[in-house]
Amino acid sequence: MCETDVETPEHLFVTCSVAMKLWDLLKVAVDFNLQSLSLQGLWEAGRKLKSTGDRSPRAKVSQSLVPAVVWALWLARNSRVFRNTRVYPENVWESAVYFIKSWGRACVGANISFDRGKLILIDELV
Repeated sequence: MCETDVETPEHLFVTCSVAMKLWDLLKVAVDFNLQSLSLQGLWEAGRKLKSTGDRSPRAKVSQSLVPAVVWALWLARNSRVFRNTRVYPENVWESAVYFIKSWGRACVGANISFDRGKLILIDELV
């Protein structure tokens, strides 16, 4: 996407400047702690979030964060490859936020907002 290196999974999802910006935004949004920024590190972070056993709406939303960012990156990559569109980190982040909010409403039953970059779980929907 950034056109600075050969596209590999590691580059696309981790070392690409677009991906790095998204992981930085995610860290701010939820105090997300990635021990190591690598494909393995992302996999472990996703597994760790899922393995807590916590079934609260906040935990369920947290479990969707890594997949939402990965999915947004993949869609942006496809748009770049197949439609020759420019990719901006802000637009990819907006897509990830959309996926997170949609997941919150549809599957968790909660409204999600972002205030100064921080994820806020507003309430559970009735």
